[in-house]
Amino acid sequence: MIRFMSASKIRCFKECRRKYYFRYIESIEPITKALPLALGKAVHTGLEILDGGGTMEQAEAAINLQYEDWPEEDTGMIPVHALAIVAGYHEYVKPDWKIIDLESRFEVSCGKGRRLIGYFDGIIERNGHTYILERKTARTVDEKYLHNLLWDEQASIYAYAASELGLNIKGILYDIIQKASIRQKQNETEEEFIERLREWYKAPSRYTRHLVTRNRNQIESLADDIRDVALDITVTEREQRWYRNPAACQIYGCAFRSICLEDTPEARTEFQTKETYK
Repeated sequence: MIRFMSASKIRCFKECRRKYYFRYIESIEPITKALPLALGKAVHTGLEILDGGGTMEQAEAAINLQYEDWPEEDTGMIPVHALAIVAGYHEYVKPDWKIIDLESRFEVSCGKGRRLIGYFDGIIERNGHTYILERKTARTVDEKYLHNLLWDEQASIYAYAASELGLNIKGILYDIIQKASIRQKQNETEEEFIERLREWYKAPSRYTRHLVTRNRNQIESLADDIRDVALDITVTEREQRWYRNPAACQIYGCAFRSICLEDTPEARTEFQTKETYK
């Protein structure tokens, strides 16, 4: 039996086995949407359209389509905010690379009977070298944030997958977009706030480009980690040992805290079944 792993699965398992159980074995999710994650997804959708040669109008249509089934009170103006980010990025961030591939699916071995799957956001060529392109949104972009990118596990896992596919990856090129901290003022109309939001993203300082290199030794060391964790997941799934890691709740926060503390029918009403997780 082939077991499929992903960057999200590996990261979740390392954070907390019980969280992994809820998310990937039971396949449940909170009914209430996580707005910060939704914003990042919407921005990614819009930029993907533009990367492929689409127009701003097409990007806006694709972003709005993601939220057409959401209750209006749950969107938190995500489509409008995402479009302001996409428009600002498109105007002020000039690509200095050649796109090799966008949103391509990969599948590589990560041990006997285990396959690592996922999607590259982008593979690019820059100054004669090949890089993974990663775009992120963040409230604060400072030296600490940039230093922590050295430990960005998802992009590093993608670097490993690219190397397994025969791509000579030099590193990860990050384009980081600072999220606006402004809020709608009292007596400010929605139209006035939207215009102020758009103006906020017109400053080039909202966008940071940062390069993290990965040498062959680092990628090989990471490969060992990936295979070890994938094996741990396989053993845990077989033995059904899903113990908690309370420290992860304090560091990362957790959408499953209510049922993790006391799994009752009442607490379960806050969750719904999701068919598949990527």
